Amino acid sequence: MDNNITHNDSSLWYIIRTKPGDEHHVEGNLEKQGIEVFLPLVETYRNNHGKMVRVTKPLFTCYIFARLNLNIHYEKVRFTRGVDKILKLSNHSFPISNKVIETLNARTGKGCLNRKEE
Repeated sequence: MDNNITHNDSSLWYIIRTKPGDEHHVEGNLEKQGIEVFLPLVETYRNNHGKMVRVTKPLFTCYIFARLNLNIHYEKVRFTRGVDKILKLSNHSFPISNKVIETLNARTGKGCLNRKEE
């Protein structure tokens, strides 16, 4: 278990599974609800009618990260349009370390780490 996670925090990072292609929609929907989200993005190339075109896409297809307090936000997030589920392990949602989020943000350089104003 990661020692950087403190279970007394009111808000922790969780993995949210989205419906296919809805990563950006879920990101916007959660932001509108005042929830901090992180959608790591990468640049890649794809063939478009014989031409290589640069595109920016989610690093993890169908997944985003959200910082929330499960006691307060669980139902709100779970039933947000485009959300499939909050990832669980053995029927328990598990938080992701802040260090993991910071590392992903630093390595992708294109991530959308949107902090809500406090």
